[in-house]
Amino acid sequence: MLDMARLRAAKENLPNVTFMPGDAQTHHFPAAAFTVAISRAGVMFFADPVAAFANIGRALEPGGRLAFVCHGNTTANPVFEALRDAGVTLDLAADTPGVPGFTDPGHVRRILTEAGFRSTAAIAFEVHSTITATAADAAKFLLDGNLRALVQKADDDTLNRTRAALETALRPFAATGAVTLPAAGWLHTATWIG
Repeated sequence: MLDMARLRAAKENLPNVTFMPGDAQTHHFPAAAFTVAISRAGVMFFADPVAAFANIGRALEPGGRLAFVCHGNTTANPVFEALRDAGVTLDLAADTPGVPGFTDPGHVRRILTEAGFRSTAAIAFEVHSTITATAADAAKFLLDGNLRALVQKADDDTLNRTRAALETALRPFAATGAVTLPAAGWLHTATWIG
């Protein structure tokens, strides 16, 4: 991923961009070194989101801005509908790491405020999200990634049933070599008070 990002930055002639591996929850960023922190669906999986956002905040100068997107309402999402139809009990409690808690803008606002941010805002949006080439690949990708926390306690039978249900649910969205799903999201912004 980092190699691909470096290639794209070079192709776009962006010499002032640096790429490095790290966990934003614990990485030792230089203090007050940045004016903005941006994430595209990458902040939903922190083990301790308050600590993670506080760590990110300390890397921002006072008045620095945070902006990130995360998933929105799960009830109209064909992926979550397929999981429910397969009999997977969805733990959508706000304190569950992953997608569920971040679908509630009030919960996110509390996390950001506790971490030291102010002027929080959440704007709902809808997009079409492209996952991967086939319905089977997309089901595997989702179960191995974004949905892993929701199915990690499932027995093998439930997991196989879930994979099959997901693949069936995703098939109508697979066209022209990709699975494209309707998706709802939130754009969150906040200001670091320093």
